[in-house]
Amino acid sequence: MGDLESFDIKKIYTETESLIWSMYNQKRLNEQERDFLWNILEMLKNKQIPADLFTLLLQWLDKNTGSSDDQIIKATLLAMDMDDQEALAFNLELVRELLQKSS
Repeated sequence: MGDLESFDIKKIYTETESLIWSMYNQKRLNEQERDFLWNILEMLKNKQIPADLFTLLLQWLDKNTGSSDDQIIKATLLAMDMDDQEALAFNLELVRELLQKSS
């Protein structure tokens, strides 16, 4: 069973990586968006994505209407330094507040 799970994860990872690259080459993603998605993909693969980040991303995807708050959320997410835990916590709180405001 472990080998099958490992294969499925590798296949999903490879296909997702290919999709990100393809969208970038088609100019459907800019460099910053591409890098953000690659970082998230790596975090998921390594099981290191902060639970708050994952939850907030799902909430935002569910509510994203393209409003000015959504544009601020997107800019905040794209500019986040995933390696700076203090800045990450601050930015996640900002995103959380913007999501609550738009509810």
